[in-house]
Amino acid sequence: MKKHFIPFLLVLTLVLGFSQTQTRADILIDDFATGVDLSTFGTTSAVDDGFHSGVLGGYRDTLVVASSGGINIFYSPVIGNTIAFDGIAGSSGFYGSLYDGAGLDGSLNLDLLGGTTTGSFSLVVYDANGEGTAHVSVLDNGGNAYSSIQHLNDGFAGTLSFDYADFLTAGVDLTDIKSINLVIASSGVADDFTFGSFTATNSVVPEPATLTLLGFGSLLIMRRRRNHRRTA
Repeated sequence: MKKHFIPFLLVLTLVLGFSQTQTRADILIDDFATGVDLSTFGTTSAVDDGFHSGVLGGYRDTLVVASSGGINIFYSPVIGNTIAFDGIAGSSGFYGSLYDGAGLDGSLNLDLLGGTTTGSFSLVVYDANGEGTAHVSVLDNGGNAYSSIQHLNDGFAGTLSFDYADFLTAGVDLTDIKSINLVIASSGVADDFTFGSFTATNSVVPEPATLTLLGFGSLLIMRRRRNHRRTA
């Protein structure tokens, strides 16, 4: 019985350790599946305050500003749940979405870390036709704020990552978040960008119990090797 129990324990130990180290916790901030299409021209702005499904806190405050020409914002649940930033000829400006729940002074009261210290915000970029910047700003309930910026290069398609470490270094308490703000700004005229989901992800590290199991498994492996050498 003992002879067969040890291999079983080894396998169980390694499986538990592997599954723990691979755990990720994803928080969906916005899937962009629902929203009100907006257009603004000249130096005016367009605002949409409303409840939307698939949005953190259930509420999205959207602002679109055209510094010149015009900008159109389109939500498309049909083509992969996307939001399109469309700058017409001769136009530039920015789009912003604030996530802080409902109310004029709402608060998410959100813990992004969940007991960990690593993670990042991620923004899927399907297509960048032009140059621009993506800004992720976080404000905690203590009044500490930080904005991380990534460049949108012409032709880029992939995922922009905004590391938690930058916000933590700036003194933002990611365990007590009041609001998150996403801003997309065009650097030139007639820039077009298409985005997918906006998420926050933390990486769960092994717990002490799992580390103990891994260590115990390693000792069992070493013992079996020694026993095998003695009987060889």
